[in-house]
Amino acid sequence: MVLGGSYHDLRVNNIIKKGNTTMLFTDIMNDINSGDVNIHDVYAEEATQQINVACSVFEYAMSLAEAEEATDRVVQEAAEDMGLPTRAIQEAADLACDSVVKELTGLYGVVVSNAKKVKAATDRDLKAIIALGKKNNLSAADAGSDFAKSYARPLAQALTREYGKGKSLSFVSGVFPSARKTHDMTLAFGNAIARLATVFGISVSSAASDPTVKKQLSLGGTGGESAGDISALYKQVTKGTMFAKMSYSGDQASSTSASVSDIADVITYLYVVNQIASAVAENAGSAKKAENYVASLCKGNGSDMRKLSAINDKAKDWAESINAAASAIVKVFSDAAAALGNIALGKTKGVTEYVIEGYELDPSDDVFVYDEQVEPEAE
Repeated sequence: MVLGGSYHDLRVNNIIKKGNTTMLFTDIMNDINSGDVNIHDVYAEEATQQINVACSVFEYAMSLAEAEEATDRVVQEAAEDMGLPTRAIQEAADLACDSVVKELTGLYGVVVSNAKKVKAATDRDLKAIIALGKKNNLSAADAGSDFAKSYARPLAQALTREYGKGKSLSFVSGVFPSARKTHDMTLAFGNAIARLATVFGISVSSAASDPTVKKQLSLGGTGGESAGDISALYKQVTKGTMFAKMSYSGDQASSTSASVSDIADVITYLYVVNQIASAVAENAGSAKKAENYVASLCKGNGSDMRKLSAINDKAKDWAESINAAASAIVKVFSDAAAALGNIALGKTKGVTEYVIEGYELDPSDDVFVYDEQVEPEAE
């Protein structure tokens, strides 16, 4: 998604204008303020439950193997001496392998569903940011190759000039995310979702090549390298989820005085996360393709319980980390868009200590009007 190139222009323009259904800025803000449930939460939960069930089946397979070994040790030893497999042990191994395939397929569903969740939420947030830019005669589609310098910073300057003291905006504690914390969350989520997508062969090269994304993230190792065996896949997933494991709260989570640079940075990070989530969501293949891929690795190592157990022991934790990271990143950017948008609407109570007197939004003001055609997304 190279900013200034045709693909970026298409992405930005698709956020700004779709079809012929009228959507006002107030509608966008009502959507953000309502905090409505994202449909992709349902799919992420289904994928997480698939992992939980598969983990239970794996534990049963392990119990079956251990019980057979304990009660029929003589038979086991005789069979091994003759080079023959024992029926129950082989069935247990096959069941364990099938369970891990289901776990990893479920993890694929968690990754893709959360990418779609973040894309949908940040698309909505960007609509508000683009609307604020349009009100100040700024166009995201015309930003060129440097979104931060050509769009985010001029918009931040305009907002602080109109609604603050010229150099900063004052917020009630907990309302606007700090640039520092948002930066850390962008690094964590961006690296996690990009690397985990690559594990399943989902290309993120369009986002990785975006000049603005490249300035904020180093997405080396996301070129589509495939694991050659189950151990390599375990290492890739472990590395990807390590990025998602961070604290999303604390003293530095919000800012009561956001400078021009702080606001510009938060807007830029919103753009970066949107680009990465969009690349994953739009390039994801089918769950069956992912299942066939992990099955080809697991089947070749199905008799090695240690390798399969390593995945089973971590699968639930992996899913939990991804779900938590996605929910946190959605909240932080929704908070940012809500804070800036509500000030523009004159809804300053509980947002900023400065009350803008006599400011009224004309609902017919065409700079706040967008055309949008809502199309159902296939999961």
